Amino acid sequence: MWIVYHGLTSLTQEPDLGDRQPQLAASGSDDLVDPVYAPFFQAMASSRHITVAPDIGNALLECFFCYSASSYCIVAKSTFLRDMALGGPLFSELLLMSIYAVATRMIDGLGDSERQAQGDLFIALAREMLSKELQGASKITTVQALLLMSGRESAVGNAIQGWTLAGIAFRLVQDLGIHLPWENVPGSASLSTEEKGVRDRLFWAAFTWDKGQAPSRIPDFDLDTQPWVPYFANPSLRPASLVGYTYQPRNVVAAFRQLASLDLIIHDLIVELYGPDSNLDGSCRVAFVARTRVRLEHYWAEFPGAMKGMVDPAPPPWVFSVRMLYHAAWILLYRPQLDDRDVQGVTGAGHICLTHSALAHELGSTYHRTFQGKMSYLPMYCAFVSATFDILLLKADDLRTRSDSLSRLKSWLEILSAVGISPGRCDGIVLTQRRMPPPAPA
Repeated sequence: MWIVYHGLTSLTQEPDLGDRQPQLAASGSDDLVDPVYAPFFQAMASSRHITVAPDIGNALLECFFCYSASSYCIVAKSTFLRDMALGGPLFSELLLMSIYAVATRMIDGLGDSERQAQGDLFIALAREMLSKELQGASKITTVQALLLMSGRESAVGNAIQGWTLAGIAFRLVQDLGIHLPWENVPGSASLSTEEKGVRDRLFWAAFTWDKGQAPSRIPDFDLDTQPWVPYFANPSLRPASLVGYTYQPRNVVAAFRQLASLDLIIHDLIVELYGPDSNLDGSCRVAFVARTRVRLEHYWAEFPGAMKGMVDPAPPPWVFSVRMLYHAAWILLYRPQLDDRDVQGVTGAGHICLTHSALAHELGSTYHRTFQGKMSYLPMYCAFVSATFDILLLKADDLRTRSDSLSRLKSWLEILSAVGISPGRCDGIVLTQRRMPPPAPA
């Protein structure tokens, strides 16, 4: 099936193009910068920072590539720093400013208000640059910047701005022909293996962002076997939970492939169960749910064992995001099947949703204790999916079930408030808490 990511979850919709797959580069390792040269490019890139001092700019870049870049793989560190140093096509000041804005949410040493104010400043500057850049020809770096800006705006609660920026990015992807098979892209014969690899990864980055918002053929583009250590601009601010923390192998590419595979399932789920043109009813709906359940079970059976473990401390952000989305997928699949008996007795679809809501809460709570606020938009959304089901469980017959659901709701509210989510998004949970009596003593 040819994937079109301008689907029902985006601002624009496109027709199905038939049974075709994007032509991915045969090898992604060709575009990796030789590690021998990486330190030199990084040192040279320090002189290209704008609006901030070089040491602050370097810290923001390190923070971005440590915590944010691996979730959607929009920007590769090695090629970005190389072209930042040498003035190549995979660097632009707009993209740099967008990275600053995203990284500010994760940087240590700033209070919540400072982090918000500084991020807003970077976004405002990026918007000024964007208005000028859109007057010229479409560029890869413009698409990358738009996706990053979209992610940052969505994460701080500016949903309309987030989807507007994403919609522009998807249209530029069309303009650049990134969504087309190589034989249909004018001038593709002159593109290098690296350029094809960049375009292929950007397609999947846009697809996974749109749906979060054959994947196994996604090429390698990172040193996936290297260890990952959390970055802190001020090492003295490293929390006790991350002292000595090392995750090896990094599994960035493996997690990205898993995210793309899961998004294919979620795409069908959204279209068939939540889309305005969905006409599934009766036996057809039951059959679709059964098929999708088998797909999710198979997906988890094939999920790499190394990424299934590590509950406490939590896995790194990109693995955490995929696992949270997996639990959200089960809730999204079975929530439309709920009836009053399922909720009141926590049976059938209600039991399935409760299982994954509880697992998502356990994972989210552990992640929050481990990383203390460094959470991107996708797991925030998954937390809302889990929390909205817990609200339904406040009508359960069993007192213990109601008490546990209220406890999870309060915990989610604390976590989402700590990561800087817009208070307006939590109003439903807050009102529900106010209306509920306190849990009965044990």
